[in-house]
Amino acid sequence: MSKKINKNDVKDNIIENEIKYKENDIVLDKYSIIKELGSGGTSTVYLAKKIVENLDDNVNDELVAVKIMQKRDGKDDYDWEKKKKEVEICCRADMLTKDNDYIIRTFDFLDEGDKITIVMEYIDGCSLKDIIEKEKGIPIDYAMYFFKKIVLGVNDLHNVFQHQIIHRDLKPENVLISSDFNTIKIIDFGISTIIVNDGEKQKILSDEKDLIGTYDYISPNALHFRQADKSGKEKINVNQFDIFSLGIILYEMLAGETPFNVEKAEDIELPAKYDVPCLSETIPDVPPCIDNIIFKCVAYQQKDQTFLYKNIQELLNDIIRYETNDDDVLNEKLIKPAINRIYHNKKIFNIEIEKSKIKFFETSWFFIIITIVCAIVIIVFLISLYLK
Repeated sequence: MSKKINKNDVKDNIIENEIKYKENDIVLDKYSIIKELGSGGTSTVYLAKKIVENLDDNVNDELVAVKIMQKRDGKDDYDWEKKKKEVEICCRADMLTKDNDYIIRTFDFLDEGDKITIVMEYIDGCSLKDIIEKEKGIPIDYAMYFFKKIVLGVNDLHNVFQHQIIHRDLKPENVLISSDFNTIKIIDFGISTIIVNDGEKQKILSDEKDLIGTYDYISPNALHFRQADKSGKEKINVNQFDIFSLGIILYEMLAGETPFNVEKAEDIELPAKYDVPCLSETIPDVPPCIDNIIFKCVAYQQKDQTFLYKNIQELLNDIIRYETNDDDVLNEKLIKPAINRIYHNKKIFNIEIEKSKIKFFETSWFFIIITIVCAIVIIVFLISLYLK
């Protein structure tokens, strides 16, 4: 089960003077609350409708999602201010992407000190996590359809803004899918990192002294990110943070579960010690090229790191190759054969290893040979009787 890192381990979860909206309450003088959609942590999300026509903020939809974030009583001021800064940066960046196909639109943003109001595009559907839990493994065609759209959204975050945005909390819960499957949007930029790349130098605008995210989807490199020289002398391939998460998401869509048994922060290092299982060995419609795509997202063992994708475009290129439906591409040789992989979960079935354990007398060849020998003996016996 995925676990969220809570560095402060705050016992007092009370929000002082918590604001709760009810039906028909008005927010920002523009939106009327319909109902609460859900809540968790410091946030509550409501469904609302716009009540002011011809708004200057390009709210084209009748329905919107209103997210209210409130500071918890006793919550560290640094943590709250950092969260506010990053949410504001990402929301404002998103507001510049008019009608982005893959990133949730943000229409309004208001910072009131201990309270933040964000008005966003409303998606009538569910999260990718809901689909995974219902299906217990998504068929390959649907999974790759979803996956490509998510990757295109991450490509926009990494490449289309003035500053590069690393999401850092990509997971199925943060992907919304409309009920007709036509709209797929990435949400929740609350812990994103803002990067300025200036030639060989790299400047991190957001302060990363804390490790935050969801265990299963955090790249092992994130453990060392805080130790990097913020002056830019040590350039970090931050692209791989999100690429790692994407590999885990693809695996989870197909297998119905994440590949590593991540229970505590130290377990984030597991991909640097163990391998992802080969899905093509256990799921009939998954070709080896998909195993290779997942492998190049999460190959953090020292000897395998040369295979890691350097940027999101390399991942997109492999998705496009898969879409050609070329047999040579689909059935390409595994970069790391199943028999060479070491699994953290010892119960995972590895067909190649199991084959290597089978003794000769347990194989079909043994029975074929025995049958042939018996047949020869019978024939010889019959011939001998006939000659007599």
